[in-house]
Amino acid sequence: MDAACKKVDDEEIIERYLTGRLSLEEAEAFEQHLLECQRCFSELQWRHAAAIELESQTVRPAVSSRPLRRYGWRFATAAAAGMLLLAALFSYVFLFRGVKPDSEAVIDQLASLGQPPLYLPSTIRGAKSQPALELFAKGMREYANQKYQDAVPLLESAARLDPDHLPTAFYLGISYLILDQPDAGIPWLVKVVRADPNPYAEEGHWFLSKAYFKKGNLDEARRELEAVVKLEGSYAPPAQNALERMKALRHVPE
Repeated sequence: MDAACKKVDDEEIIERYLTGRLSLEEAEAFEQHLLECQRCFSELQWRHAAAIELESQTVRPAVSSRPLRRYGWRFATAAAAGMLLLAALFSYVFLFRGVKPDSEAVIDQLASLGQPPLYLPSTIRGAKSQPALELFAKGMREYANQKYQDAVPLLESAARLDPDHLPTAFYLGISYLILDQPDAGIPWLVKVVRADPNPYAEEGHWFLSKAYFKKGNLDEARRELEAVVKLEGSYAPPAQNALERMKALRHVPE
C-alpha cells in the first residue's frame, strides 16, 4: 500500500467523501487520486453499493437494525451522489478527452450511461412478510449480476405491489436504459423525480437526460441537465459540463 492509499485509510477519507465531510480541496485531491488508483476506486464502489442496500432496508420499518442504520437515507443519498459524480468524472476523462467535437459523437457520449449505479445484494429482513420487498430483493440480485433482462420483470412486479417504493422505480428505469429501451425507462425515472421527499432527485434528472439523449430529444435532455444544476448538489458540475458541450455543438463547422 502506497502512502496515498494509507492516508485514505488512516483518515477515513472514503467515508468522509461519501458523507460530504471533506473540504473542497480535499475532495478534489481525492478525486484526482481515484483516477490513478483502482484499489481506492473499487473500495468506493463497494461502500456505495452497501449504502444503497442500506437505503433500501431503511425505507421500511421491518428491517435490519445494523449500526449503520443511523445514517439512513442521508448516507445512502450522499453515497449515490458521490459515485455518480465519479462516474461522470471518469466518463469525461476517458470518453470525452481527445474526441473530435462531431455532433453525433458528442450526443452519443452524452447518452452513455458509463458505469451503472452499483447494488450490493443481501437479505432484506421483513421481505418475506412484504411481497414487494421480496420481489425487489430478487430483482436486485439479478441487477447486481448484470442480468438486467431478468431483473426487469421482477422489479415490474415489485412496482405493481408497491408503487411508492422509489428504489424499485429508480433501478427499474436504470435497467431499461441499460437494455437500450429509453421509452420504457423514462416513465419510471419521471416518477422518481416527481416524488417528494426524494433522495434520488439528482440521479433521476441525470439519467432522464441520458434517456432523452438516447432518443435524440435534446430539448428535454437540456431541461433535465438544467434541473440537476439548479439542485446545486455534488452532481451539478458534470451536468454543467454536459450543458457546455451541448452549447459547443452549435459552433461545430458543417
